[in-house]
Amino acid sequence: SALYIHALFALKDRKLGILEANFSSLVYTLFTQITRTPDNLVNDIRTGTINPSIRAKLDPGILSGLQKYLKPDPKRAEEVAMAFGLPTPDNPASSSPPPTTYPSSMHITTEGLAKRLWPEL
Repeated sequence: SALYIHALFALKDRKLGILEANFSSLVYTLFTQITRTPDNLVNDIRTGTINPSIRAKLDPGILSGLQKYLKPDPKRAEEVAMAFGLPTPDNPASSSPPPTTYPSSMHITTEGLAKRLWPEL
């Protein structure tokens, strides 16, 4: 749950300039998380919510504190979806209506992913 929350808040910040960790394996684990659940992360950014499966694992006080900082951000959600190569509301892979979730089975090109997600990195 904690890693998902870290990934969510990192992805929300287009101007992120550095990824820092005590061990390089933690950065690798972060990228593993975001490439396993891009659909959930994009949806959470778009709606300003936390995925129900993660929300259920959080202490109500912590959840309340986190929710204060989450606002719907459809523009950033589209940028993140495009970085992952996922369909976006402006460019859905299929006919309308635009997707509200993205299939986890989609292949994500990881080469250059960090710079696509955070151009100022």
